[in-house]
Amino acid sequence: MTTTDTNKITLPARLRTGLAAVALAAAGALVPGCGGSDSGGACYDGEIQTSWVLTQGGQVVECAPGDEVDMRVDDDNHIFTFNCSDHAGSVPSVPGGQTHVLSFALYDANSVLLSSTGDMSFFLPCGVSKATPQVEFPLP
Repeated sequence: MTTTDTNKITLPARLRTGLAAVALAAAGALVPGCGGSDSGGACYDGEIQTSWVLTQGGQVVECAPGDEVDMRVDDDNHIFTFNCSDHAGSVPSVPGGQTHVLSFALYDANSVLLSSTGDMSFFLPCGVSKATPQVEFPLP
């Protein structure tokens, strides 16, 4: 018994390409971070908000004129500086859908390090503005 190709349907190349594109798009929507609603992949529409307080001897104290707070996001190429007396700051356009490593440092007007934190893991979903826990800078 032999098989013939008379029962095969041949689609034009443009239609095959179009169907392949639709299939890939549908598959991508099911993969986290590739256009679906899971937001598990990278995007660039996240924002990190932060706030801080200075303490000395267990009491909240004010920033001195010229004090600055640096927020480091992942590496030394992504350091954002805020006026300490604002007690808050935000960084827009941060890749979302991933965990970042944040650290904070308080400097005086002469760039002398006054206090710093260790590294903190911080997951930022896509498309949201998310606040870190309040950062405490203990002073001697």
